[in-house]
Amino acid sequence: MRNKVIVALLAIAVCATFIAGMWPTTTSDISAVTSATPTRTTVLVLTIGSADMTVDGRMMTLDAPPVILESRTLVPIRAVAEALGAIVSWDASTRTVTIVGQTASLSLVIGSSNAQVNGVSVSIDPANTKVVPVIMSGRTMLPVRFVVESLGAAVAYDAMMRRITITYSMP
Repeated sequence: MRNKVIVALLAIAVCATFIAGMWPTTTSDISAVTSATPTRTTVLVLTIGSADMTVDGRMMTLDAPPVILESRTLVPIRAVAEALGAIVSWDASTRTVTIVGQTASLSLVIGSSNAQVNGVSVSIDPANTKVVPVIMSGRTMLPVRFVVESLGAAVAYDAMMRRITITYSMP
């Protein structure tokens, strides 16, 4: 019985020493623990001409398939932006799409080659001013690279597979 008590007390002492060494004791220790919080990464995969989109491996159906216009990919933006955690609104009177993400706010007007990013006017595609938001079959289609890169995501395009991969690490 006495040996069991000694073993139990030793186990408690070892655990207490271990916990004391791991427990944050200064502001910098606490900061290090909180800044180590992992970010969440979201991956979207779309294919030109297909209404199927995967979000982190889960299949979704888009309202319209991505298309190529003026050598640029346009997508039905609501599903894509919302999958990245953004809020999308539409003002029919001004034909303006507003997208509010965690790090940026965008406003794009149908037919305009310029957009507002955080209140600053920027060209959607400086290399091709014909790249503009459009409405096709009742759906608002926006240039995917401009929108998702403005929101902080990365875009990769596989021309052979006609596949768009969007990767976003949420802050």
